[in-house]
Amino acid sequence: HDLVPELLVARGGDPRSRVSRLFTWLESRSYRTADLVITPNNSYRAVAIERGGVAPERAVTVRSGPDAVHAGASAPSGREDRARIVFAGVMGPQDGVETLVDAAAILRARTSLDFVVEMVGRGSEVPRLRERAHELGVADRFVWSGWVDQETLRTRLARATIAVSPDRDDAFT
Repeated sequence: HDLVPELLVARGGDPRSRVSRLFTWLESRSYRTADLVITPNNSYRAVAIERGGVAPERAVTVRSGPDAVHAGASAPSGREDRARIVFAGVMGPQDGVETLVDAAAILRARTSLDFVVEMVGRGSEVPRLRERAHELGVADRFVWSGWVDQETLRTRLARATIAVSPDRDDAFT
């Protein structure tokens, strides 16, 4: 699902290390022997074609998010006036989600905006992110739901004031 050489670097690895070179070699062999390469997005498809030498007709994108988000989902009960910030995805060290926690603290300190941050997904960083939210005094603004089914995700995204992706700008993302 992820580009492993870039993931290794995003998690602090050395791109010149033996491990990185091994992953790059294994990736090239995987591309070379695959009958079909399935990628989660078009940028990864481009990597398969350009770096991996995969023929375009042998590389397809199958997205893992909801296939549609329909506007007009019913408003949540209770706090309709509250801004809803939604993140959905993996929360690993390479995903930049700590930026969202810091941004929530800035929003609370500098504005009077009433908001909630809905965190949909899981990952190794969740305990650290929860602790960071507590340290910054915004833990009460976060809802941690874990993974949800497709219909719940569609509804949450449709109800969102804004959906965010705090990815860093690097080769991995």
